Amino acid sequence: MTTLVSLEKLATRMIKAHDEFDFDEMRTLIDPTVFSNRDTFFTKEKFVEVCEEVKASCGEMISIEAFGTLNKIESVQTLWKVTYSKTEREMLWIMNVVNESGEYKIVYMSVH
Repeated sequence: MTTLVSLEKLATRMIKAHDEFDFDEMRTLIDPTVFSNRDTFFTKEKFVEVCEEVKASCGEMISIEAFGTLNKIESVQTLWKVTYSKTEREMLWIMNVVNESGEYKIVYMSVH
C-alpha cells in the first residue's frame, strides 16, 4: 500500500470518527503520547462537544479530498479539504502523522 493511500485511509477514518461521534475510533488513530501529554483536553466529553459544534454548523460530511503532504522534521503534515451538507464553506483538516511501527498515527490535528 502506498504512503498516500495509507494517509488517506487514516484521514478518512478520523474525519468519519468526528462525523459519527466515535471517540473510541478516534483514540485508535492518535499516537498514545498525545493522550499522555494532553489527557485533560482529549476527553470523551470534549470530543463530543467539538463533534456537535461541527455537525450543527456544517451538517453531514459529503466529501474528503487530499490536498497533499508536507514533510516535516519529525512528522508528515497532511492537508484535506472536507465539504459538508449545510454549508458551501469548505473546511481544511490538517493532520501531522508519524510512522513509528509500520502504522501511521496522528500527533497533531486542527480544523480551519
